Amino acid sequence: MSIPEPILVIYNEPPKAIATTDLRQARVDEFLASRSLQPKSRKAYQADLRIFMDWCDLAWVDVGYDNDSFI
Repeated sequence: MSIPEPILVIYNEPPKAIATTDLRQARVDEFLASRSLQPKSRKAYQADLRIFMDWCDLAWVDVGYDNDSFI
């Protein structure tokens, strides 16, 4: 998945509907595409990462751990 094209907003014109893209999902898609996984493994990764993203709304760069606990 690639980075979406920028959207120009022109001053004094009503804004057009902007589709939001979850960049975290794009990174998950890139991660899965970069590995040669069996279909069941890919599905398991997708399910686990979806659960994590639903639980935590941080950007991937802000996710880490310290002393066995997530920050």
